[in-house]
Amino acid sequence: MGSVYTRVRSISSLRPGDHICIWDHSRWPFSYQHHGIVWASSDQLADVRVCHVWSPLQSYKEAQADSCFRISPLEEFLYNRNVKDLRLVEYHTSAFRDFLSKWGEVHRGKSDLPEVVLARCKFLLGLGKGDFNIFTQNCEHAAHWCKTGHQWSKQILTKVSGRVPFEKHLAKEDIDALENEIEEIKGISRTVVNNVLRLSGSKVYLRVCGNKYVRIMDDGLHVNVVPQGENPDTCKRTAFRLECYSKEYNCVKVAFFHEESGRYMFSRSTFSCFRDLRMKKANCLRGTSGMRWEYSSGGHLNSMNQHRRYIGMRDDGLLVDVGLRGDASYFEFVPCVSPSSISTSQSASYVSPPDITLTKRSYNHAKTVRETRSQSMIDFEEEQRGLPEVTLYEPMQ
Repeated sequence: MGSVYTRVRSISSLRPGDHICIWDHSRWPFSYQHHGIVWASSDQLADVRVCHVWSPLQSYKEAQADSCFRISPLEEFLYNRNVKDLRLVEYHTSAFRDFLSKWGEVHRGKSDLPEVVLARCKFLLGLGKGDFNIFTQNCEHAAHWCKTGHQWSKQILTKVSGRVPFEKHLAKEDIDALENEIEEIKGISRTVVNNVLRLSGSKVYLRVCGNKYVRIMDDGLHVNVVPQGENPDTCKRTAFRLECYSKEYNCVKVAFFHEESGRYMFSRSTFSCFRDLRMKKANCLRGTSGMRWEYSSGGHLNSMNQHRRYIGMRDDGLLVDVGLRGDASYFEFVPCVSPSSISTSQSASYVSPPDITLTKRSYNHAKTVRETRSQSMIDFEEEQRGLPEVTLYEPMQ
Protein backbone atom coordinates (compact mmCIF):
# COMPACT_ATOMS: atom_id res chain seq x y z
CA MET A 1 0.00 0.00 0.00
CA GLY A 2 2.89 2.35 0.71
CA SER A 3 4.10 2.04 -2.88
CA VAL A 4 0.61 2.82 -4.16
CA TYR A 5 0.54 6.21 -2.47
CA THR A 6 4.24 7.12 -2.62
CA ARG A 7 4.91 6.30 -6.26
CA VAL A 8 5.79 9.20 -8.53
CA ARG A 9 3.14 8.90 -11.20
CA SER A 10 4.26 12.02 -13.05
CA ILE A 11 7.66 13.72 -13.08
CA SER A 12 5.87 17.08 -13.22
CA SER A 13 4.42 16.45 -9.72
CA LEU A 14 7.88 16.67 -8.11
CA ARG A 15 8.66 19.90 -6.23
CA PRO A 16 11.96 21.43 -5.00
CA GLY A 17 12.68 20.13 -1.52
CA ASP A 18 11.00 16.76 -2.09
CA HIS A 19 12.75 13.69 -0.69
CA ILE A 20 12.76 10.97 -3.33
CA CYS A 21 14.20 7.48 -3.50
CA ILE A 22 14.67 4.91 -6.25
CA TRP A 23 14.51 1.18 -5.64
CA ASP A 24 17.42 -0.83 -7.04
CA HIS A 25 16.60 -4.49 -7.73
CA SER A 26 19.77 -5.27 -9.69
CA ARG A 27 21.33 -7.29 -6.85
CA TRP A 28 18.61 -9.90 -6.47
CA PRO A 29 17.50 -11.21 -4.02
CA PHE A 30 18.50 -8.00 -2.24
CA SER A 31 16.95 -4.60 -2.92
CA TYR A 32 17.99 -1.20 -1.64
CA GLN A 33 17.08 2.45 -2.09
CA HIS A 34 19.10 5.41 -3.30
CA HIS A 35 17.96 8.73 -1.79
CA GLY A 36 18.13 12.37 -2.85
CA ILE A 37 16.43 15.77 -2.65
CA VAL A 38 14.78 17.46 -5.64
CA TRP A 39 16.62 20.71 -6.35
CA ALA A 40 14.80 21.90 -9.49
CA SER A 41 11.51 20.65 -10.93
CA SER A 42 10.27 20.48 -14.51
CA ASP A 43 7.76 18.75 -16.74
CA GLN A 44 10.68 17.13 -18.57
CA LEU A 45 12.74 14.38 -16.95
CA ALA A 46 15.98 15.75 -18.42
CA ASP A 47 15.48 19.13 -16.72
CA VAL A 48 14.84 17.86 -13.17
CA ARG A 49 17.82 18.22 -10.82
CA VAL A 50 18.51 16.16 -7.69
CA CYS A 51 20.95 16.66 -4.79
CA HIS A 52 22.43 13.41 -3.53
CA VAL A 53 25.55 11.64 -2.30
CA TRP A 54 26.86 9.83 -5.36
CA SER A 55 29.71 9.12 -7.77
CA PRO A 56 29.45 7.92 -11.38
CA LEU A 57 32.58 5.76 -11.08
CA GLN A 58 32.12 2.00 -11.31
CA SER A 59 34.89 0.71 -9.07
CA TYR A 60 33.80 0.53 -5.43
CA LYS A 61 37.03 2.04 -4.07
CA GLU A 62 37.15 4.79 -6.69
CA ALA A 63 33.47 5.59 -6.25
CA GLN A 64 33.81 5.75 -2.48
CA ALA A 65 36.77 8.13 -2.78
CA ASP A 66 34.98 10.34 -5.33
CA SER A 67 31.50 10.27 -3.79
CA CYS A 68 30.21 13.61 -2.48
CA PHE A 69 27.00 15.62 -2.17
CA ARG A 70 26.31 16.99 -5.64
CA ILE A 71 23.62 18.13 -8.04
CA SER A 72 22.82 15.74 -10.89
CA PRO A 73 20.12 15.45 -13.54
CA LEU A 74 17.34 13.08 -12.55
CA GLU A 75 18.47 10.74 -15.31
CA GLU A 76 21.79 10.27 -13.52
CA PHE A 77 20.01 9.83 -10.19
CA LEU A 78 18.02 6.99 -11.74
CA TYR A 79 21.26 5.51 -13.16
CA ASN A 80 19.68 2.90 -15.45
CA ARG A 81 16.99 2.09 -12.89
CA ASN A 82 13.33 2.03 -13.91
CA VAL A 83 11.51 5.33 -13.33
CA LYS A 84 8.51 3.25 -12.22
CA ASP A 85 10.48 2.44 -9.08
CA LEU A 86 10.84 6.14 -8.17
CA ARG A 87 9.13 7.05 -4.89
CA LEU A 88 8.26 10.26 -3.05
CA VAL A 89 9.26 9.75 0.58
CA GLU A 90 6.45 10.87 2.89
CA TYR A 91 6.74 12.56 6.27
CA HIS A 92 4.30 13.06 9.15
CA THR A 93 2.36 9.92 8.28
CA SER A 94 0.19 7.91 10.64
CA ALA A 95 1.11 4.65 12.36
CA PHE A 96 -1.43 2.93 10.12
CA ARG A 97 0.18 4.26 6.95
CA ASP A 98 3.65 3.43 8.28
CA PHE A 99 2.60 -0.15 9.04
CA LEU A 100 1.25 -0.73 5.53
CA SER A 101 4.07 0.98 3.64
CA LYS A 102 7.24 -0.44 2.16
CA TRP A 103 10.24 0.03 4.42
CA GLY A 104 11.87 3.42 4.10
CA GLU A 105 9.19 5.10 1.98
CA VAL A 106 7.43 6.92 4.83
CA HIS A 107 8.38 8.58 8.11
CA ARG A 108 6.13 9.48 11.01
CA GLY A 109 8.29 12.47 11.95
CA LYS A 110 7.69 15.93 10.51
CA SER A 111 9.79 17.56 7.82
CA ASP A 112 10.93 21.14 7.51
CA LEU A 113 9.80 23.76 5.04
CA PRO A 114 11.07 23.22 1.45
CA GLU A 115 13.09 26.45 1.68
CA VAL A 116 14.86 25.12 4.79
CA VAL A 117 15.51 21.81 3.04
CA LEU A 118 17.05 23.57 0.04
CA ALA A 119 19.20 25.76 2.29
CA ARG A 120 20.67 22.61 3.83
CA CYS A 121 21.22 21.14 0.35
CA LYS A 122 23.06 24.27 -0.76
CA PHE A 123 25.22 24.07 2.36
CA LEU A 124 26.25 20.45 1.65
CA LEU A 125 27.12 20.90 -2.03
CA GLY A 126 30.60 19.57 -2.73
CA LEU A 127 31.08 18.16 0.77
CA GLY A 128 31.73 14.57 1.79
CA LYS A 129 34.34 13.57 -0.77
CA GLY A 130 35.65 10.19 0.35
CA ASP A 131 33.44 10.12 3.47
CA PHE A 132 30.76 7.75 2.18
CA ASN A 133 30.05 4.86 4.52
CA ILE A 134 27.05 2.62 4.04
CA PHE A 135 26.45 2.38 7.80
CA THR A 136 27.38 5.83 9.10
CA GLN A 137 27.22 8.29 6.20
CA ASN A 138 25.15 7.15 3.25
CA CYS A 139 22.80 8.93 0.85
CA GLU A 140 19.76 8.44 3.11
CA HIS A 141 21.51 9.98 6.11
CA ALA A 142 22.16 13.13 4.07
CA ALA A 143 18.68 13.31 2.50
CA HIS A 144 16.91 12.78 5.83
CA TRP A 145 19.09 15.47 7.44
CA CYS A 146 18.15 17.92 4.71
CA LYS A 147 14.46 17.25 5.43
CA THR A 148 14.54 17.16 9.23
CA GLY A 149 17.93 18.20 10.61
CA HIS A 150 18.56 14.64 11.86
CA GLN A 151 20.83 12.05 10.23
CA TRP A 152 18.82 8.84 10.05
CA SER A 153 18.82 5.89 7.66
CA LYS A 154 15.67 3.82 8.00
CA GLN A 155 16.73 1.07 5.61
CA ILE A 156 19.72 0.13 7.81
CA LEU A 157 18.38 1.56 11.11
CA THR A 158 21.33 3.80 11.95
CA LYS A 159 21.30 7.31 13.38
CA VAL A 160 24.39 9.51 13.24
CA SER A 161 25.16 12.15 15.85
CA GLY A 162 26.39 15.59 14.89
CA ARG A 163 24.85 18.86 13.82
CA VAL A 164 25.46 18.28 10.10
CA PRO A 165 26.80 15.53 7.81
CA PHE A 166 30.55 15.59 7.14
CA GLU A 167 30.96 17.82 10.20
CA LYS A 168 34.66 17.05 10.68
CA HIS A 169 35.50 19.05 7.54
CA LEU A 170 33.53 22.14 8.57
CA ALA A 171 34.25 25.15 10.73
CA LYS A 172 31.88 25.91 13.57
CA GLU A 173 31.27 29.38 12.10
CA ASP A 174 29.97 27.86 8.85
CA ILE A 175 27.48 25.67 10.71
CA ASP A 176 26.36 28.62 12.84
CA ALA A 177 25.80 30.68 9.68
CA LEU A 178 23.59 27.93 8.25
CA GLU A 179 21.53 27.76 11.43
CA ASN A 180 21.09 31.54 11.40
CA GLU A 181 19.88 31.39 7.79
CA ILE A 182 17.41 28.66 8.71
CA GLU A 183 16.08 30.73 11.61
CA GLU A 184 15.51 33.65 9.23
CA ILE A 185 13.50 31.40 6.91
CA LYS A 186 11.48 30.05 9.82
CA GLY A 187 10.80 33.61 10.96
CA ILE A 188 9.20 34.49 7.62
CA SER A 189 7.21 31.25 7.71
CA ARG A 190 5.91 32.09 11.19
CA THR A 191 4.63 35.37 9.78
CA VAL A 192 2.72 33.45 7.11
CA VAL A 193 1.29 31.06 9.73
CA ASN A 194 0.23 33.97 11.95
CA ASN A 195 -1.57 35.61 9.03
CA VAL A 196 -3.63 32.45 8.59
CA LEU A 197 -4.27 32.13 12.33
CA ARG A 198 -5.74 35.64 12.39
CA LEU A 199 -8.66 34.27 10.37
CA SER A 200 -9.52 31.68 13.03
CA GLY A 201 -13.15 32.02 14.10
CA SER A 202 -14.08 34.16 11.10
CA LYS A 203 -15.96 33.20 7.97
CA VAL A 204 -14.00 32.43 4.81
CA TYR A 205 -14.62 31.20 1.30
CA LEU A 206 -12.45 28.34 0.05
CA ARG A 207 -10.94 29.27 -3.29
CA VAL A 208 -9.70 26.32 -5.36
CA CYS A 209 -7.00 26.53 -8.04
CA GLY A 210 -7.36 30.31 -8.24
CA ASN A 211 -10.69 30.56 -10.06
CA LYS A 212 -13.19 28.23 -8.38
CA TYR A 213 -14.96 28.18 -5.03
CA VAL A 214 -16.24 25.46 -2.70
CA ARG A 215 -19.96 25.16 -2.10
CA ILE A 216 -22.25 22.74 -0.30
CA MET A 217 -24.60 21.05 -2.76
CA ASP A 218 -28.38 21.22 -2.47
CA ASP A 219 -28.57 17.88 -0.63
CA GLY A 220 -26.62 19.43 2.25
CA LEU A 221 -24.12 16.53 2.31
CA HIS A 222 -21.84 16.64 -0.72
CA VAL A 223 -19.29 19.34 -1.46
CA ASN A 224 -18.23 20.50 -4.90
CA VAL A 225 -16.59 23.46 -6.62
CA VAL A 226 -18.15 26.07 -8.89
CA PRO A 227 -16.42 28.48 -11.29
CA GLN A 228 -16.22 32.01 -9.92
CA GLY A 229 -17.35 33.52 -13.22
CA GLU A 230 -17.25 37.26 -13.74
CA ASN A 231 -18.44 37.98 -10.21
CA PRO A 232 -17.52 35.56 -7.39
CA ASP A 233 -20.33 37.01 -5.24
CA THR A 234 -22.95 35.44 -7.53
CA CYS A 235 -21.44 31.96 -7.96
CA LYS A 236 -23.31 30.52 -4.93
CA ARG A 237 -20.12 29.79 -3.01
CA THR A 238 -20.46 28.68 0.62
CA ALA A 239 -18.98 30.49 3.60
CA PHE A 240 -17.35 28.36 6.32
CA ARG A 241 -16.21 29.33 9.77
CA LEU A 242 -12.49 28.64 9.83
CA GLU A 243 -11.13 26.95 12.94
CA CYS A 244 -7.35 26.76 13.05
CA TYR A 245 -4.40 26.39 15.38
CA SER A 246 -0.69 25.77 15.02
CA LYS A 247 2.17 24.39 17.09
CA GLU A 248 4.68 24.44 14.23
CA TYR A 249 6.32 27.18 12.20
CA ASN A 250 5.41 25.67 8.83
CA CYS A 251 1.83 24.34 8.95
CA VAL A 252 -1.63 25.06 10.34
CA LYS A 253 -4.32 22.60 11.44
CA VAL A 254 -7.70 23.71 10.08
CA ALA A 255 -11.37 22.70 10.19
CA PHE A 256 -14.33 24.08 8.22
CA PHE A 257 -17.66 24.54 10.03
CA HIS A 258 -20.92 25.47 8.31
CA GLU A 259 -22.90 27.44 10.88
CA GLU A 260 -26.28 27.22 9.14
CA SER A 261 -26.32 23.40 9.15
CA GLY A 262 -24.11 22.80 12.18
CA ARG A 263 -21.90 20.44 10.15
CA TYR A 264 -18.18 20.12 9.47
CA MET A 265 -16.51 19.20 6.21
CA PHE A 266 -15.49 15.59 6.76
CA SER A 267 -13.01 13.14 5.21
CA ARG A 268 -14.14 9.54 5.55
CA SER A 269 -11.42 7.16 6.75
CA THR A 270 -11.85 4.18 4.45
CA PHE A 271 -9.56 1.83 2.55
CA SER A 272 -10.78 3.00 -0.85
CA CYS A 273 -9.43 6.25 -2.19
CA PHE A 274 -11.21 8.90 -4.26
CA ARG A 275 -14.13 8.95 -1.80
CA ASP A 276 -16.19 12.12 -1.80
CA LEU A 277 -16.10 14.53 1.12
CA ARG A 278 -19.27 14.93 3.20
CA MET A 279 -20.76 17.45 5.60
CA LYS A 280 -21.20 15.71 8.98
CA LYS A 281 -21.96 16.66 12.56
CA ALA A 282 -19.32 16.06 15.20
CA ASN A 283 -19.91 13.27 17.72
CA CYS A 284 -17.84 11.15 20.09
CA LEU A 285 -18.03 8.03 17.91
CA ARG A 286 -16.90 9.75 14.74
CA GLY A 287 -14.03 11.59 16.37
CA THR A 288 -12.41 14.75 15.07
CA SER A 289 -9.48 13.53 12.94
CA GLY A 290 -11.61 13.32 9.79
CA MET A 291 -12.72 16.91 10.29
CA ARG A 292 -9.23 18.38 10.48
CA TRP A 293 -6.64 19.01 7.80
CA GLU A 294 -3.06 20.17 7.75
CA TYR A 295 -2.70 23.27 5.59
CA SER A 296 0.79 23.48 4.12
CA SER A 297 2.80 26.19 2.40
CA GLY A 298 2.03 24.40 -0.87
CA GLY A 299 -1.67 25.23 -0.49
CA HIS A 300 -2.67 21.59 -0.02
CA LEU A 301 -5.06 20.21 2.58
CA ASN A 302 -3.86 16.91 4.07
CA SER A 303 -6.34 14.96 6.22
CA MET A 304 -5.36 14.19 9.81
CA ASN A 305 -7.09 10.79 9.83
CA GLN A 306 -5.19 7.51 9.57
CA HIS A 307 -4.89 7.67 5.78
CA ARG A 308 -3.41 11.18 5.55
CA ARG A 309 -5.09 11.84 2.22
CA TYR A 310 -5.29 15.12 0.34
CA ILE A 311 -8.33 16.94 -0.97
CA GLY A 312 -8.63 16.82 -4.74
CA MET A 313 -11.24 17.66 -7.34
CA ARG A 314 -13.01 15.13 -9.52
CA ASP A 315 -13.82 15.85 -13.17
CA ASP A 316 -17.43 16.59 -12.24
CA GLY A 317 -16.32 19.13 -9.62
CA LEU A 318 -16.94 16.96 -6.55
CA LEU A 319 -14.33 17.24 -3.78
CA VAL A 320 -12.77 13.86 -2.99
CA ASP A 321 -9.97 12.24 -0.98
CA VAL A 322 -6.88 11.57 -3.11
CA GLY A 323 -3.80 9.60 -2.14
CA LEU A 324 -1.19 11.33 -4.31
CA ARG A 325 -0.04 14.90 -3.83
CA GLY A 326 -0.01 15.33 -7.60
CA ASP A 327 -3.81 14.94 -7.58
CA ALA A 328 -4.32 17.45 -4.76
CA SER A 329 -5.94 20.83 -5.37
CA TYR A 330 -4.56 24.23 -4.36
CA PHE A 331 -6.64 26.03 -1.69
CA GLU A 332 -6.76 29.62 -0.46
CA PHE A 333 -8.82 31.15 2.35
CA VAL A 334 -10.65 34.28 1.17
CA PRO A 335 -12.09 36.29 4.10
CA CYS A 336 -15.79 37.12 3.99
CA VAL A 337 -16.37 40.86 4.32
CA SER A 338 -19.82 42.28 4.95
CA PRO A 339 -20.97 45.02 2.56
CA SER A 340 -21.26 47.52 5.42
CA SER A 341 -17.54 47.22 6.21
CA ILE A 342 -16.28 48.21 2.77
CA SER A 343 -16.66 51.20 0.52
CA THR A 344 -18.91 51.19 -2.51
CA SER A 345 -15.87 51.19 -4.78
CA GLN A 346 -14.68 47.89 -3.36
CA SER A 347 -16.02 44.37 -3.45
CA ALA A 348 -15.72 41.45 -1.04
CA SER A 349 -14.51 39.34 -3.92
CA TYR A 350 -11.26 41.33 -4.01
CA VAL A 351 -10.24 40.79 -0.39
CA SER A 352 -6.82 39.16 -0.54
CA PRO A 353 -6.28 35.81 1.20
CA PRO A 354 -3.15 35.24 3.34
CA ASP A 355 -0.08 35.06 1.10
CA ILE A 356 1.25 31.54 1.69
CA THR A 357 3.90 31.92 -1.05
CA LEU A 358 5.85 34.63 0.82
CA THR A 359 8.60 32.29 2.04
CA LYS A 360 9.01 30.66 -1.36
CA ARG A 361 9.35 34.03 -3.08
CA SER A 362 11.84 35.27 -0.49
CA TYR A 363 14.17 32.26 -0.80
CA ASN A 364 14.69 30.86 -4.30
CA HIS A 365 17.78 28.75 -3.66
CA ALA A 366 17.76 27.13 -7.09
CA LYS A 367 18.67 30.47 -8.67
CA THR A 368 21.58 31.11 -6.30
CA VAL A 369 23.72 28.16 -7.32
CA ARG A 370 25.05 27.36 -10.77
CA GLU A 371 24.97 23.64 -11.46
CA THR A 372 28.46 22.15 -11.13
CA ARG A 373 29.78 18.72 -11.96
CA SER A 374 32.87 17.00 -10.65
CA GLN A 375 35.77 16.08 -12.91
CA SER A 376 34.86 12.41 -12.49
CA MET A 377 31.38 13.18 -13.83
CA ILE A 378 32.86 14.86 -16.91
CA ASP A 379 35.30 11.98 -17.45
CA PHE A 380 32.48 9.49 -17.13
CA GLU A 381 30.37 11.27 -19.76
CA GLU A 382 33.32 11.56 -22.13
CA GLU A 383 33.97 7.85 -21.85
CA GLN A 384 30.33 7.07 -22.57
CA ARG A 385 29.97 9.46 -25.50
CA GLY A 386 33.50 9.56 -26.87
CA LEU A 387 33.53 13.37 -26.73
CA PRO A 388 36.67 15.52 -26.48
CA GLU A 389 37.53 17.07 -23.16
CA VAL A 390 35.46 20.13 -22.20
CA THR A 391 36.29 23.08 -20.00
CA LEU A 392 34.59 23.35 -16.64
CA TYR A 393 33.01 26.60 -15.54
CA GLU A 394 33.98 27.93 -12.15
CA PRO A 395 31.13 27.70 -9.61
CA MET A 396 29.50 30.89 -8.42
CA GLN A 397 30.81 32.23 -5.16
